[in-house]
Amino acid sequence: MHRLGMPVSDDTILRQLKRGNPASIQNDTIRVLGIDDWSWRHSSRYGTQGSRAFAIMRGLAMRFNGILRGRSSQALDEWIDDAVDTELTAIMRFASVLRRDIHAVKNAIELPWSNGQAEGQINRLKMLKRAMYGRAGPELMRARMLPLNHRT
Repeated sequence: MHRLGMPVSDDTILRQLKRGNPASIQNDTIRVLGIDDWSWRHSSRYGTQGSRAFAIMRGLAMRFNGILRGRSSQALDEWIDDAVDTELTAIMRFASVLRRDIHAVKNAIELPWSNGQAEGQINRLKMLKRAMYGRAGPELMRARMLPLNHRT
């Protein structure tokens, strides 16, 4: 817990949880929104403003959801700039990854095409290959893959 900047021992926290008495910690405000392993290894903490950081993160998430559902990428560049300016590590990393491949992201938002059907068929083929590994030759595989009314 000292590693997270909390001046209590692990035993104290366990005692409080077992006692079921949150009154001693009721007046304290949560000051850290989140710390992930990558940020901790790089000595970076984020979300130290408490609920203000959560409000900023939620606002960005709602705007991004609006961009996706509206299928219009015009506001995406502005959203990325705002996300980088928040100084919330997780949001900044997500925005930088979006910026890295901005053309593909814009196409995914605007264009109606999807590779879902192809991915589904590939997934089905891989599942069948795994299930039949070492059991039969190409004839059984062909019989499992082709529709019932197909003639070769």
